[in-house]
Amino acid sequence: SPSKTLPPGPYAVRVTSIKTVENISDRSKQQLEITLEALDSSFDGACIRFWTSPILHSKGKLLPFIECVIKRALSSAELESGFDVDQLVGQELRILVRSELSPAGKVLIKVTNFLLSQN
Repeated sequence: SPSKTLPPGPYAVRVTSIKTVENISDRSKQQLEITLEALDSSFDGACIRFWTSPILHSKGKLLPFIECVIKRALSSAELESGFDVDQLVGQELRILVRSELSPAGKVLIKVTNFLLSQN
């Protein structure tokens, strides 16, 4: 069944899959496709995906995503040797979803922020 789209807002989600896929804009590079499923049952398993470079750098989405899920900053050793993202599958985090207009005038639903949980 086609997954429902989440309307803009903050959500508690579970990481359901992290896959390495071809970068559509640059086929020589790979990117990660991360699928998140809404935990709130009223959204009936609606999922949202985002794509990110597999490289851990401060401007990317991967580093804040990992740190939000594990609720701590990565150590310099982890930053150097890399972090096994597979261990994040099944973990929960909070995200902020916003709708943005693409240059072509299409509404895109995007994960814009990873929120540190209050607890």
